[in-house]
Amino acid sequence: MYERRELMYAGHLACAGCGATMSMRYALKALGEKTILAIPACCWSILAGPFPYSAVEVPVIHTAFETGASTASGIKAGLEMRGDTETTVAAWAGDGGTFDIGIQALSGAAERNDDIIYFCYDNEAYMNTGIQRSSATPFGTWTTTTPANHPKSQPKKKHGRDHGRPPYPLCRYLLRSLSRRHDAQDRQSQIHPGDQIHPYFFPLSNGLEGGLFPGSKDRPPGRTHQSLPALRSGRW
Repeated sequence: MYERRELMYAGHLACAGCGATMSMRYALKALGEKTILAIPACCWSILAGPFPYSAVEVPVIHTAFETGASTASGIKAGLEMRGDTETTVAAWAGDGGTFDIGIQALSGAAERNDDIIYFCYDNEAYMNTGIQRSSATPFGTWTTTTPANHPKSQPKKKHGRDHGRPPYPLCRYLLRSLSRRHDAQDRQSQIHPGDQIHPYFFPLSNGLEGGLFPGSKDRPPGRTHQSLPALRSGRW
């Protein structure tokens, strides 16, 4: 089912066992070498490595926090002007750059139905800058900006499901534990043109405490073992 060729190298800058690297690896296996990534400020803007090095074997454009979707839309428009209809353009952002800072660019791309794939790897906080809360942080959890005595009092934003129906052509929640299923869905995204939004959910073991993963900050279990109960809960 997977391509044998690796499009991601081992020399990335992620923390040991980081779920974001596994997600990127399988996504690139599904999308193939004719892919261009637009990566706004997020963990992956660090993980890919400093210029002139890169941990992925596809072109990467690093862009501002709020412009992941609009950059991907511009790349796709440029390719189409050149007659290139085969290259896949994907934006890869965290929950902060999707649910909060980048939501206006994503909303515009979705309204125009731009032919891009948008990946949100959702670890439910601004993990790259010190575990601050985002609107994707679930109710009752600890972050550095919602300390133990004052946990987050708002629920997680229902991104892509406003008023009970998805406003975008395609919006799936993909839990990192089911990588084989991700591969098939990512391939389907290349078959059907138009805006495709894939929110990846995975926990960071040194991140949130409370909510779905009580005690995870102090006693981190394996990330796959954390993700599977979240899938089975039916919340997504």
